Amino acid sequence: MSRINSLLLFFVCLVPGILSAAPISLELQQRFTDLPDGQTVPVIIQFGNQTDLSLFTGGRDSAGRMIDDLKTTSRQAQATVRTFLSNRGLENEIRTFWINNSMALQVDRNLLAELALYPEIESIDFDEPVGFAEDFENLSGPRDTYWNLDLVNAPDIWAIGHDGSGIVVGSMDTGVDPDHPALAGKWRGGTNSWKDLVNNQPNPYDDHGHGTHTIGTMVGGDGPGPFHPDIGVAYGALYISAKVLDHYNSFSSASIVIAGAQWMLDPDGDSQTNDFPHVINNSWYFYSSSYTGFYSTVEVWRAAGIIPVFCLGNEGPNSATTRPPGSYSNVLGIGAITASDNIWTYSSRGPSPTGYAFPDDFRKPDLCAPGASVNSCLPGGGYSNWSGTSMATPHVAGTVALILQIDPSYDFTTVRDFLITTSVDHGSVGFDMDYGYGRLDVYAAVVEASGLSGVPENVLEQPVAKLDSNFPNPFNPSTNIRFTLFGDNQVSLKVFSVDGRAIATLVDGEMLAGNHEISWQGVDHRGDPLPSGMYFYQLVAGDYAETRGMTLIK
Repeated sequence: MSRINSLLLFFVCLVPGILSAAPISLELQQRFTDLPDGQTVPVIIQFGNQTDLSLFTGGRDSAGRMIDDLKTTSRQAQATVRTFLSNRGLENEIRTFWINNSMALQVDRNLLAELALYPEIESIDFDEPVGFAEDFENLSGPRDTYWNLDLVNAPDIWAIGHDGSGIVVGSMDTGVDPDHPALAGKWRGGTNSWKDLVNNQPNPYDDHGHGTHTIGTMVGGDGPGPFHPDIGVAYGALYISAKVLDHYNSFSSASIVIAGAQWMLDPDGDSQTNDFPHVINNSWYFYSSSYTGFYSTVEVWRAAGIIPVFCLGNEGPNSATTRPPGSYSNVLGIGAITASDNIWTYSSRGPSPTGYAFPDDFRKPDLCAPGASVNSCLPGGGYSNWSGTSMATPHVAGTVALILQIDPSYDFTTVRDFLITTSVDHGSVGFDMDYGYGRLDVYAAVVEASGLSGVPENVLEQPVAKLDSNFPNPFNPSTNIRFTLFGDNQVSLKVFSVDGRAIATLVDGEMLAGNHEISWQGVDHRGDPLPSGMYFYQLVAGDYAETRGMTLIK
């Protein structure tokens, strides 16, 4: 019995009157049990002939040849069934996929019985519904709470020059607002950077907000640059987007996400251009906890060198609440933690289900990341705090982009080891079913990856200082500026107008060390109140200098 067939019934279908040579899943059988004659059910037909992925071990270098082989294999394997369906007048009703050699269509009881007799069909399954983890919103929190990035030490890695430049991240979600100020210039652009599998619109949009929010956590802002607020882990990376989820989180399915995954692997339809992303964020899941139908698709991503990152779902706090594909053995499955560095109540917990697609030791999650009241961008230029494992997952995807900036040839196992071995252990010592191997530490993971790639040692030195975002921002009447000094340093902290004039000195050449918080009341050096507008504050400590923006509102 093959791995796929292990969950399916062989030879005799329980639906009265259907004898089958191909196994029909139990869920599909149950849906036909009381279905009136003539009504249809969406199915996915899996063909048995598969490309041998072990022949393509070069990652991105061998991906083109692998894609060509996948396309040839599926075309040949599906030819007879396609002819049969075409003769039945259904040619325009089917969707074929080469990434996993499958086909999707609507079937009634009689058509199912006929299809089940084709020997090249390995299985027929229900086209499983898909959704994103419903996010618990907190709109009352301040806009400039970046606890999530500080907790995982993202600013520390920015300070030594890592920003994800040269890496492309993929998003399979509700779409994106590419015109949001925090995402300006981040969309790669072109027809190979956007695909709408829901409404087939030619230009990027997001009619919900979930996709824009998760992309913001991956790439939003400019780190230590003048733009504010900084919300993204790998702000130097570019992104592409496939819309696979609709406005109401109610219309998606296995066939839609398979189509999105296939587009991600070959966005322009030319196997030789190698224009697929390096890492793909997936803040969605299948409703069925035991669904295995996406496993082979992820295997193809992996063979191409793509790092797959998935949320685990918001089904906690009970055990055994993980959702696929995050619970598969071939992906990074991410749980969520809070600002107090504790597991978020609703984060899904291990163990994973049993079966070939899941870890032999049932260990999930792999690790956790900030996911409770995470601030990021929304369509139309706004920002909001959202919660969920959906929000935790892009922190890890962004960190993967930072790691791959060092060496894009790092494979899944290597990247996973960097993330797990440097994570901050929580819960029981070592692995546990709540936190996995621990909480993400961006700085430690990227430094570990840098050390193995031959980066000069001076690049890995502890930064001299770290300047945090001021809080609150916008502000009236005052704001607090926080910074950390790693050792004794002579420090100056000044406020500048937009035309570059120094208008207030908050710290003037003092020798300082450790953590500091300086309050500014929006006045100049004479103590006179300043008008509303944008101002900049600059910290200078030794050779370190960093400038950030802030807004005074009267």
